[in-house]
Amino acid sequence: METKFGSIHCLFLNMFRLIPEIRSMRKNRLLIFWGTLIILLIGILIKKTYENGKSIKQTENIYMKAYEAYLRSFPERNDYKYSGVVLRDLDKNGVPELIMIQADEADGILKVYSYDNRVYKIGEYSDPKIGISAIRISENPEFPGLFNQWWGGGVEHYGYLEVREKRLVYEDLWYIDRTGASPYQSNVSDNEVLIRESMNIFSDDDYVGNILDTVLINDENIDKMFQ
Repeated sequence: METKFGSIHCLFLNMFRLIPEIRSMRKNRLLIFWGTLIILLIGILIKKTYENGKSIKQTENIYMKAYEAYLRSFPERNDYKYSGVVLRDLDKNGVPELIMIQADEADGILKVYSYDNRVYKIGEYSDPKIGISAIRISENPEFPGLFNQWWGGGVEHYGYLEVREKRLVYEDLWYIDRTGASPYQSNVSDNEVLIRESMNIFSDDDYVGNILDTVLINDENIDKMFQ
C-alpha cells in the first residue's frame, strides 16, 4: 500500500512540476498565434491600401481624360470674349468638378460639369459681374463651394454656390444697399456661418489669394492641366 501511495504521490509531484512548463508552452503558443495574426492583418492592410491607391489613380485617369476630351471639343468655346476653366471639388466626393467661366462686356456665365461614366452638366449660374474677380474661394474645407459678389443699381449682393445631390445650388447670403445717404447692410440667409465666412473673404485686403483662379481655354493650357 505504501508503495502504491508513494507512486501516486510522485505522480502528483511531477504533475505540479509540469504546470509551469505547460503554462509557458500555452503562453508561447498564444504569442505565436497573436504575432501571426498581426502579421496577416498588416499584410491585408498594405494590400488594401495599395489596391485603393491604384483604384483612385485609375479613377483619376478616367475622369481627367474625359475632361480633357470635352474641353478640346467644347462647342461654346468662342461664344464669349473670355472662356476660362478650373478644377475644384465642390461637393467633396473626391472627383473635382470642371468649372467654366465665360464672360464679355455685357454678361457672364458660370457652368459646372462633373463626371459619372461621362461628362455631364450639373448646372449654371449667371450674373453681369461673373467674370470680374467676383468669385472667391475659402481655405476652410467646410466651405468647398464658391462665394460670389455682384452689384447693380447701387446694391452689392453676396451669395454662395455649391453642389448638392448633383445640382448646382445658389443661396443669397447678404447685401449692402448704397443708394441712400449711408450704406445699409442686411442679411438674407439665416446661415450665419456662411454669412460670416463670406464677409471675411470679401473684406480681406489680400483678396487676390482667394480668387477662383481660372485659365484661358486653349490647347496650350489644356496640355498643362492634363499632362
